[in-house]
Amino acid sequence: MQDWRAMPNITIKYFASIADRMGKAEEIREVPQGCTPACLLGTLGHERPELKEALAACRVAVNLSFADDAQELAENDEVALIPPVSGG
Repeated sequence: MQDWRAMPNITIKYFASIADRMGKAEEIREVPQGCTPACLLGTLGHERPELKEALAACRVAVNLSFADDAQELAENDEVALIPPVSGG
């Protein structure tokens, strides 16, 4: 018998320069079971190579709390990609 596990849907929120370069502020995306913030950033960087460096510098928050790279994403998680900002 095949081990079938549902692929969770998450909401990704893009901020600042990442949102500008993605051309959107958010999207709903299906991710593989066991996907982590590191996996998500890697996938996005593969899909959009011009953003790979910027994505690597992003902080990631899951459900309004900063997440580590190994936290598994779950159904209906809200993932925020927050690039470094500067200002004065």
